[in-house]
Amino acid sequence: MSGLNGRWKLVAVDNFDAYQKAIGVNDEQRALGNQLLATPGAMEEEFCFTATTGKRTIYAGGQTKGGKEFPLGVEFEAPTLDGRKSKVKVVAESATKVVRYDSYDNGVSGTMTTELVGDELKTVLCAGGVTSVRTMKKA
Repeated sequence: MSGLNGRWKLVAVDNFDAYQKAIGVNDEQRALGNQLLATPGAMEEEFCFTATTGKRTIYAGGQTKGGKEFPLGVEFEAPTLDGRKSKVKVVAESATKVVRYDSYDNGVSGTMTTELVGDELKTVLCAGGVTSVRTMKKA
């Protein structure tokens, strides 16, 4: 997974509000997320993967979120960024691709596929028939 490691800056996002709505994020939190993502470069993510663990840290709006180590291939409970509960399983499919499977407390399931494509990190989020794509470049 070393291809994903490092700090990445958001350069483009598509259909994120619809995705947030599909997974049950409330209006207030969606508005905050949309405002933040509307500013190019306002969000960065840092990844650190080993053979058995991963860590994802989000830097946005002057705050740091996440940053806790998690096991690969094992289901665990994790809070969403808006504080809801989610069961999560992260699987490393290759050195340049990981897939996160989420089951939210409202019964919705989704996937987040993060893959290195050329010099860009593409994250495709899918839930409830909605797809959102985030594109990042090395920070």
